[in-house]
Amino acid sequence: MLYTPPPPGILLALLFLPLFANIVKKKNFAYPFPVLVTLVSFCVFAAQFTPTLYTLGITGAGRIQNIYRWTFYIWFYGNELYWVGWSLRRFEKKSESHISFLLPGWMLGGIGMIYLLSFWGGNLVTTVSAIRDLYTGEAQIYYEEYLERLEILEDDTISDAVLEPFSYYPYVLFFEDIKEDPDHWANKAYATYYGKNSVRLAEE
Repeated sequence: MLYTPPPPGILLALLFLPLFANIVKKKNFAYPFPVLVTLVSFCVFAAQFTPTLYTLGITGAGRIQNIYRWTFYIWFYGNELYWVGWSLRRFEKKSESHISFLLPGWMLGGIGMIYLLSFWGGNLVTTVSAIRDLYTGEAQIYYEEYLERLEILEDDTISDAVLEPFSYYPYVLFFEDIKEDPDHWANKAYATYYGKNSVRLAEE
């Protein structure tokens, strides 16, 4: 599987350049064989997919894919650091100039990264989504409707519970809803947990 850094990830890599340059300047390591290091790191990264691909035939559930994503960034920026070190050692005489003038670029890049986050992924970015749901009041409405559902589910006088669909589905709070079919596995799990004959979602 090939991962491609999204625009914020690429921008962050650019912002890391002066930081990595300062780090490698303080080290005496020669950073040899950068191509071999990149190849080995890619193989180690790809090896993560072996268990799920061989046992399940898929790359894994969302939580597993999140692990893949974060380890990818670790290897990606680690390789960037290594290549910066190799480049500075190779062109050491040309890299003696100060890089403090890049500070304004860092500030502009940081602002640009926040701007990109509002477009890349949209509401799928956790922080952006949470702020939006709180600001618009959708999270509060979702919570109130959840309490209404809970009141029905905990009512011992109701044996066949019919729940109204949520008005909003906050990305951070919502995963998956029950179905209109009471025989669906999720509905049956609800019914068993709350001691109901059946639980179903009302038709929209």
